[in-house]
Amino acid sequence: MKAARTLCGTAVPVTLVAFAFGSPGVLHAADSGNDLSTPEKTVAAYYRAYRECDKDLLRTTFLMPAEIEGMGRTALQSYRTLEKRQVLKSQHEFEKPGDILITTQEFSVEKASGRTYSGRLTFWLRPANGAWKIAGHIAHDTD
Repeated sequence: MKAARTLCGTAVPVTLVAFAFGSPGVLHAADSGNDLSTPEKTVAAYYRAYRECDKDLLRTTFLMPAEIEGMGRTALQSYRTLEKRQVLKSQHEFEKPGDILITTQEFSVEKASGRTYSGRLTFWLRPANGAWKIAGHIAHDTD
């Protein structure tokens, strides 16, 4: 089924597809609001910010906010958590023992072409002032 949605001021053709996975992973719509009380809620807020083109919300999810680039080029449809684990030994300069690592798979639509794709993103989250913040993230193989 095709539909048109307006995202970040641009009409995007959207094909609604049911995704089936072998594992019992939950497909999220990124709707946690501004709640950063758990690593999962921070990741949900990150995706909500991208879905709604909310740069202020996106900045609140990061431990050290940086310039926001690329927002508005794609329309996030949904994501699911693939892995969650605690970092026991640092393997990257920005991670510390005790950080929580969450890897997600996201499903998006490119606004210019309407092409759908999925990709993986890994977040390193750390507690700071009563909230969980993204200390670092990296994108993986997109199709």
